[in-house]
Amino acid sequence: MRSLMLMVLVACGDKDTDTSTDTEDSGGEETTALDCETETWADNGDAAFMSACVLPTMATHFQGYDADAHADFSCASCHGADLNGGTYAMPGAVAISVREQDPNSDIYQFMSGTVVPEMAGILGLEPYDPSTGSGEFSCYSCHLEAR
Repeated sequence: MRSLMLMVLVACGDKDTDTSTDTEDSGGEETTALDCETETWADNGDAAFMSACVLPTMATHFQGYDADAHADFSCASCHGADLNGGTYAMPGAVAISVREQDPNSDIYQFMSGTVVPEMAGILGLEPYDPSTGSGEFSCYSCHLEAR
């Protein structure tokens, strides 16, 4: 089972919107753009993928949910204010206890209905299904589990 912990060594990179990956040899051939519809984290596992495929998509979702609170959505929004000591390791977001969350709340519905499946899809992982207890990407892929 692949784990989101592969992100431990990833750097988010600058907020440049260049989505190209370097496929040039010394002959100066063109670069190819990342295709966020078909490529996944497992295909790339690098800052270019995070900058091109994860950050813009998740910024749109979070800003759509609460534009004021997420106006400055960035790498730090998920990896933590200090970017997990500069390692970009996950989980980096605030600790939560899913068991203590109200499943009818707007934030729970947004996170479980939008964020988890969207991030799982982008990363090429199976979203966690609480009814079966299976899946590779869950709330705890980003959040530490509060006890």
